[in-house]
Amino acid sequence: MIYQDNAKKRMGIIILSLILLKILFFWFVLITISKPVYATEQTQTLKQKMDQATFGQMHLINDDNPNGIKAPLVSTNYLINISGTISRTKVVQRFINSSDQWVEGLYLFPLPPSSSVDHLRMRIGETFIEGQIKERKKAKKIYEKAKSSGKKAALLQQQRPNLFSHSVANIGPNETVIIEIEFQQALAPKDNRWEIRLPLVAPPLFEPKKLKQNVSFSQDGFGTVNSESPYKGTKHVLAKNKSTQEDIINPVNIEIKLSPGFELNSLESPFHKITVHEQPNNQFEINLSNTTTANRDFVLRWEPKDTKTHASLFKEVFDDKNHYLVTLTPPKTKSQNISLNREVIFIQDISGSMDGESLRQSIIGLEMGLKSLKPNDYFNIIIFNNTYSTFADMSLRATPEAIEKAISVIRSLSANGGTDVFPALDYALSNQSSDSRRLRQVIFLTDGDVGNENELFNLVSRKLGKSRLFTVGIGSAPNSYFMKKMAEAGRGESVYIGSIYEVAQRMSELFAKIENPAITNLKISFPDNRDVEYYPKVLPDVYKGSPFEIAIRSKDEIKSAILTGKRGDQHWEVQMPFAVAGGHIGVAKLWARSKISAIESERFSANSNKRSIKEIDVDILNTALGYKIMSRLSSLVAVAVKTDRPLSSRLFSKYVALSLPAGWDPRFFQLGENEKRRGFISNLLYRPVNKARKGLSIPDAALNYQAGLIFGIFLLLSAFLINLARRQFFKNISFGWFRTIKLGS
Repeated sequence: MIYQDNAKKRMGIIILSLILLKILFFWFVLITISKPVYATEQTQTLKQKMDQATFGQMHLINDDNPNGIKAPLVSTNYLINISGTISRTKVVQRFINSSDQWVEGLYLFPLPPSSSVDHLRMRIGETFIEGQIKERKKAKKIYEKAKSSGKKAALLQQQRPNLFSHSVANIGPNETVIIEIEFQQALAPKDNRWEIRLPLVAPPLFEPKKLKQNVSFSQDGFGTVNSESPYKGTKHVLAKNKSTQEDIINPVNIEIKLSPGFELNSLESPFHKITVHEQPNNQFEINLSNTTTANRDFVLRWEPKDTKTHASLFKEVFDDKNHYLVTLTPPKTKSQNISLNREVIFIQDISGSMDGESLRQSIIGLEMGLKSLKPNDYFNIIIFNNTYSTFADMSLRATPEAIEKAISVIRSLSANGGTDVFPALDYALSNQSSDSRRLRQVIFLTDGDVGNENELFNLVSRKLGKSRLFTVGIGSAPNSYFMKKMAEAGRGESVYIGSIYEVAQRMSELFAKIENPAITNLKISFPDNRDVEYYPKVLPDVYKGSPFEIAIRSKDEIKSAILTGKRGDQHWEVQMPFAVAGGHIGVAKLWARSKISAIESERFSANSNKRSIKEIDVDILNTALGYKIMSRLSSLVAVAVKTDRPLSSRLFSKYVALSLPAGWDPRFFQLGENEKRRGFISNLLYRPVNKARKGLSIPDAALNYQAGLIFGIFLLLSAFLINLARRQFFKNISFGWFRTIKLGS
């Protein structure tokens, strides 16, 4: 009887194990196939920063309005006036409250990163209320006081140089409140082509775990660089997927008056349909053919008939000081047939936001880059999302065999996971060869939708060395601020690719630049002036077909300036007479914006003369208030005189839902019940491992190897238990038969 009881116990344990194994199997299937395994990780780590007091924490959800109050709608009209190299834009936003309650509308929207935002006006009926520029904290207090007292108020805040938040308080039932914002920016020709890029969508940004670093600023000690963004958490609400493509979320209209100052060879908008009405004296009126949803950048390009050198010089006197804006495209020179020995490192983003057309565009561009390499060049490829992998342990000679193998690898890539740029970029900049004869170029292909910009800028500033960094913005809504600033820090260039049809031309132009010597060691001097302040302080390298801008302020009038540099081993020099400067309103504000941008760069610069954060902030605030423009530390606020909302009526704060950029897969950015159910265990299963996978053809994360590994372990465990049960079963049968024979005898 003892033997039988033990056998029953063993069989019971085996049966219970099989039941538990079956439960584990169904749980695994549920979390694996219900949604992509990368969705939870992506949605839980994306962030966009706004003022915490107003916006709380971020939620990537469909706003179903559980309390029954509809969020306000926003329609936007852009009125753009382009004159020569300066554009002035008026943004008219209509906040429409279709509910029967009092509502505060909260709206997140992008603007060009170089914008000088200087005007806010609130329209209520026929009454206009002008906004005032205030220190950020003071503006917030003024707005909150007006909101709580029932007065209509508007608050415009800069969250990033290309990202703004708009709060409009006390919008009455079924009421529309109109807000006008104005900004200006400088334009410059590139590759004999002028362009204005107007971002229309604020995509979710990926921000990895916080990282703090100790960076040496001098021989006397160390300074701690805090990588955290200066902006605080936000709530980012995504609009629901619509059942029909005719539905328009946040409708947009655009009207442009273009006065280029020269005859045009072409005029186009590559991503939107437009109507063009030509006026006398080379002037044009341009409109969107149809109202569009805010889900991709609007781009207008025009090309002059004259292909000669383009230079412009504008002047404005403000606060008894002379302000100048110089734009210069160096003249073309005959090819010197210089053979450059290069090491080219490609960094390819395969995160979830790159899924679909963006990755296809990027792979085509990467393949073109590989095919452009010369036999004496060296190359490597770094592929990243949550983790990163390298094509080879070290750079390889660009032999036909190596390039063919690399192309076969990149054609098999797929996109998923987050956008953790730091480890991949750190690897690219840290592993520099000691061969000083090679020109080292890093080409970074990404949509740039990351939230830890300052951390990455600091990395480039510290580790650039002899490398030059070029950024290729991919997709319908690349982060233009990040792309441009990264290229500036890397002393390279930035280009944008918005469709498959642009890949060949944009990449060919980029390769033409990096295969020719740039103008380096640029310096500017003013022989007749001493009190001159100009930005950028360190002039960038200038590549073939690319312009550069210098914003200058001087107490006295400037008579002339001399630009010097080197093209290869040859001396390069340009003399600029300033007496011919044309007057233009807005040049002073553009100078102030250039100064603020340069000062902000000190936050991540690794130079030994680094100022304290407090000194930087004081300089930024004084400049912004002195020139009445927005910045990280200054905001625009407008408050109505009379009280509208009865204090007995409740005010509901509602976030205006935003669209995803065109081409983005919504599965990566919407939380469903299946993701919520995964909980702690699934987060452990799918957490990323930030280590290099050297020498791999394809990064592990691109294949979801964690899920495959777990499933393989599951199958091995299943086989082991089934085999154990089978052996125990036959053992028990044999043992029972033997005892029966023995007892019977």
